[in-house]
Amino acid sequence: NNVWCFGRRTTATFTGGTPVFSENNMEVYECSSSVSDAAGNLLFYTSGSKIWDASGNLMPNGTALAGSTGSSMNGVAIVQSVSNPDQYYVITTDEFESGLANAYYSVVEMNLNGGLGDVVPGQASVLIDTGLAEGVLVTPIPGCSGYWLVLHRRYTPQYMAYHLGAGGFAGTPVISTSPFPPVINSFFGYGTFNNAGNRVVYSWSQLVETASFDDNTGIFSDFIKLDFTPNALYYNIFSPND
Repeated sequence: NNVWCFGRRTTATFTGGTPVFSENNMEVYECSSSVSDAAGNLLFYTSGSKIWDASGNLMPNGTALAGSTGSSMNGVAIVQSVSNPDQYYVITTDEFESGLANAYYSVVEMNLNGGLGDVVPGQASVLIDTGLAEGVLVTPIPGCSGYWLVLHRRYTPQYMAYHLGAGGFAGTPVISTSPFPPVINSFFGYGTFNNAGNRVVYSWSQLVETASFDDNTGIFSDFIKLDFTPNALYYNIFSPND
């Protein structure tokens, strides 16, 4: 996480402690993700539908991918494969403006394209699910055995937790239902896991809720609605001590 590529061509590098700013080739409004190697060297960055390598060039097969073009709230994430450390999953959701409501993944193999990485043929824009709100949320499973990918069913109070392990995505999600009804703008939302990975906070435009999360089963429980005035809140984050 040493290098952040985001926004309108902005890169912030934290390798030396104090951030150093530079320019990249991506322009997005609401979602982006970047990943570095264990030494903190940038590997690639993405808006969801496009993927740039560390040199700032679009990967040969990293254009016109399904998913966000840069306006899906929190709409893209990158996770390293459990079974192959040279491969990464790029997970993305459609933006509401597209008229679609799907989630997809593409697999990037770092040994392709002369070591700069490329999308694996046949593993681009793979459909995960349909009828979803904007936004991707990922948390690791204890013991480095995989991840939980959390998506939200559009216009409903349902949380969908998909297991991503050594064998890839599980076909059926674990579904948890909040007792609080969805709000009119529940086609997007912003979620954050705490550092311990056992609690989530989720912000809609007119609702903020938090819940416990069992990182062994993928089940959310103990939902609590948080009341704020004004009730138009977008982003959230846990403190370092949760």
